[in-house]
Amino acid sequence: MGGAENYVSDVSNSLHEMGYTVHVASRTGLRNRELNPSIKHHYINFRKVHTLPNLVRLIKLIRKEKFDIIHAHQRNPILVGCLASFFSGIPVITTVHGKWRDDIGSKFVQKRLKGIIVTSRNSWDGVKESSLLRKKTDIIPCGLNNISKVSKNYSKMKILYACRVDKNHYNLLRLIIMDVFPALRKIFPELDLEIIGNGSSMLSLSQLVKETKQRLGKECIKLTGYLPDITEKIASAGCVLGVGQVALRSLALGVPVLSINNKYLGEPIVSENYEYYHYNNFVAVDFGSPNSSLIIKYLSDILENYDFYKNEAVQIMPHAIEEFNMKRVAGKIIGKYREALK
Repeated sequence: MGGAENYVSDVSNSLHEMGYTVHVASRTGLRNRELNPSIKHHYINFRKVHTLPNLVRLIKLIRKEKFDIIHAHQRNPILVGCLASFFSGIPVITTVHGKWRDDIGSKFVQKRLKGIIVTSRNSWDGVKESSLLRKKTDIIPCGLNNISKVSKNYSKMKILYACRVDKNHYNLLRLIIMDVFPALRKIFPELDLEIIGNGSSMLSLSQLVKETKQRLGKECIKLTGYLPDITEKIASAGCVLGVGQVALRSLALGVPVLSINNKYLGEPIVSENYEYYHYNNFVAVDFGSPNSSLIIKYLSDILENYDFYKNEAVQIMPHAIEEFNMKRVAGKIIGKYREALK
């Protein structure tokens, strides 16, 4: 329950492929299109003001569909799931992707949850402070699906950034488009930038891209909307900016990555620091916020020493594919379900 993110659709599809009956309850999002057609989707808007009607509807669904377990994501769906568990008796588990207090800070929720999955070491470091939550929690990273042999025709001089285009990410995108990219173009005149994503700030971003291209006098920035699968786009890039699934998929394709989001700017990911990023969902949680001078420095280093960084990404590739294999991840999640059902 909750959200229409990659994690929900990827886990749901994998569980379905393994023979389990899966239902998804969420708002209608673009990722819902990626669900296997045999997976039944129930539209539920999990806003706080709808808690009571959502609870009633969920209890009816539990009785009708005879669910065995609830797997909830995000604060309001988790609360509704725990309330439904209280009245129906079926167990509920959750996956926490960020700060655990935001999603499971309520004592009622903490007591009702039968299991907790965290996707990074950073989340685990917070949860383990609670003796009640520590014994219920396991680190299970986000999985990786659909990596196949792709074209090796990549462009060294192409930077790709895939992210939500919301208010928070817009500020970083503005920094990259207005400050970072023009500075890099002076050093690397053939450099191109492609941005993939969708969200509430898309109109503002489109205008910014248009104005910047006019100022530079080149068609060197491409703005692409939502794509259900960005594998081929990543494979064609020389370098990818991102965290989480974007960074993971890039490394699994042997593409150099600079860990960056709207909160944290890390370093280019290489063999030496891969373990740190591996355990933190490729987010540089111990680093500072993005600034243009450091971004320019790291990207210049990647472009000037490209063979080194490309080789490092290729060395990491088999580890990323094996450690984040979606079937392996789904198997661990099933293990959590079995524990909760005891």
